[in-house]
Amino acid sequence: QQQQQPTKPQEKRPKGSAQRRRPAVTARSAVEVPVVAERPAFVDPTLRESGCFPVGGSQKRDFSRRPIVIVEGGGALKPPPLLCDIPCLSGGNAPRDQADLFLGWESAPGGAKACPYQKKAAATMENYSSRGVGGDWRFITSLKSQVPIPYLSWFDFDIMRPLDLPKTAPALATAFISNCGAQERKDVLQGLMQNGVSVHSFGRCMHNHEESQVSNKPGKYERKIDIMSQYKFHLAFENSKLEDYVTEKYFLALVAGTVPVYLGAPNIADYLPSPNSVLHTDAFASVADLAARIKYLAANDSAYREMLDWKKQGPSEQFLALMDLNLVHSTCRACIRLADEFSAQYGSAHDSIVPEHRLLPRGSDTLHYLARERNTYYFRLVYPTDRTVEALDAAIMHSFRDYTPLLARYDKITAFRPYPGRFRVYRVYALPVSVHDALYGSQNLDADSKVAALQPGTKIEVIFLEG
Repeated sequence: QQQQQPTKPQEKRPKGSAQRRRPAVTARSAVEVPVVAERPAFVDPTLRESGCFPVGGSQKRDFSRRPIVIVEGGGALKPPPLLCDIPCLSGGNAPRDQADLFLGWESAPGGAKACPYQKKAAATMENYSSRGVGGDWRFITSLKSQVPIPYLSWFDFDIMRPLDLPKTAPALATAFISNCGAQERKDVLQGLMQNGVSVHSFGRCMHNHEESQVSNKPGKYERKIDIMSQYKFHLAFENSKLEDYVTEKYFLALVAGTVPVYLGAPNIADYLPSPNSVLHTDAFASVADLAARIKYLAANDSAYREMLDWKKQGPSEQFLALMDLNLVHSTCRACIRLADEFSAQYGSAHDSIVPEHRLLPRGSDTLHYLARERNTYYFRLVYPTDRTVEALDAAIMHSFRDYTPLLARYDKITAFRPYPGRFRVYRVYALPVSVHDALYGSQNLDADSKVAALQPGTKIEVIFLEG
């Protein structure tokens, strides 16, 4: 998976507004459902129609016959590796007039577009300020890009791996820094050592310890995790300080159950498993102050263990909602966005409203909205009794009473995060919106005034969490 390769590997609410809180479980606020997919996966890689799809006429595109196609790299066309409820194929072996999107790594592909609806995109998981350029879209780690491909993933990072305590290593912290070109990283590392923080440095920069002295695990990342798990702190220093550029350097520390000392993305607070779980270098006036805090935590076991409590109690709702983004592969998320845009501009025969929700039985003037779970394609009609947060949430839960949310569809997720058979609304927002704004922006429909401003028939998206 592109975004899941570790090798490359309270908003202030208006006065008097309603708040979306974790509700008591009732018949309408939570539902018990079997674990089944909303729609069967599209598995037929055969392109049944050739040439550009004729737009502007009466013919409507049927995605089951003319799936969304992303041309990238080489190899045969194939569906995404995870569940996807829109017919979606990617690969290199497709004629140019069959593509919806041409995707290139580091820069957008060359050549002219063959069809009016086609797009080009560049992808990179490296420093996106200098790479991933050109084209109409960008596949980068930024949550504000058209198709974010962050490093975070339940599938590649065993975030809830059991905690190893006590920490018995002779040094306080580990460092794996091999790119010595970033001066700030070297300055902080050296400054911590000069201020009494013992560091075992396993990378090329200021190397002073061998991995074989600590662990004999065979795999590169499993060995790193094993090493880090024995120390109280890990210096998770990124190559760049870019928003949302949060790499395996950070996530491996979470897996290992050590406290990250983080230098990198200025918005790392968006990625914390709990509010008091990371030491961000930018939060300290000097390296000496940072060193003093590290030494204080090392000497005060209860204060130190509080920073790791999330491993036992579970991470925050914000962290769960962020990590759940990658329950759907980036290829599928791109296909859904392409299908949305194609349907909005040209129409499609592949109705995005589930069949049982295509009628307005109470009359077309009934207050209604179209709702779907984040990273799915199909909408359901919801009928709130009034324009309030409470009524909207109740209507969503009623409409989705026979639905299985994405978080309950994977054994790997439910193994550490047991699904109780109930789910609830975490955030609701009107489309279109970026992933960043959906998670952290003011678009969340968390106030009655915001709900009242929605036009009937508005398409909204929902982030569900277990209830």
